[in-house]
Amino acid sequence: MKAAPWPSGPAPDASVVPLGRNRVLLTLPAVVLLLAPGGAGLFGAWAAATGQPSVPSNDVGTWAGIVFLLALGVLGAAVLLAVWRVRHQRLVADDTGLWLLDGRRHGLVPWASLAGAGLYWSRMRWIKAYTLELCPSVPVRTDDPVLWSFVRDAEPLRPGLPDTRYRVPVPPGTREAVERLVRPRVAPSVWFGEVEQAVGYGGRPARTASGAPRARRRYGRG
Repeated sequence: MKAAPWPSGPAPDASVVPLGRNRVLLTLPAVVLLLAPGGAGLFGAWAAATGQPSVPSNDVGTWAGIVFLLALGVLGAAVLLAVWRVRHQRLVADDTGLWLLDGRRHGLVPWASLAGAGLYWSRMRWIKAYTLELCPSVPVRTDDPVLWSFVRDAEPLRPGLPDTRYRVPVPPGTREAVERLVRPRVAPSVWFGEVEQAVGYGGRPARTASGAPRARRRYGRG
């Protein structure tokens, strides 16, 4: 008898934690602080180029300052673009599993597939940066348009866990909501709690030279 197919989307009464919206709201103050000097740099470049008396166009220091201000503006625009692209990301939990939604696209990690789940964290100055670790007992889905970007290789925390998992960044101020979303829905033996990691542990999705996700090495057996 064939297993029933997974549903095409989360249940109507599923619980939701908005990741992208929170990330945008948290980043906006820094973006404004970077874009404001960029605007000043644009005005300075216009004033110097058009020979305005308030801005000496022949001074090297003036142009160095303008370039610096413009660089801050470009950095602010890049940060804004990066967070704006993921503004629709949400974690959604129902009886089937944990859904990662990105606009109209979604990926599913079934609860039944998890050998381990928990939160990794590292301290970045005065805050803790968290990630949700979802360790499946089945091969990760590198062909999934949403899930593959969360795939990471990492040393297993304990015997029986795979060396490949889904790692989902958790915006500051969202940790408790994410834990409430996931922890009650997995067995106590699956939830491994919070584990401190070295700064920079997050990594990037593994890809081949052509840009496709690399094949994974091995999988733990429960």
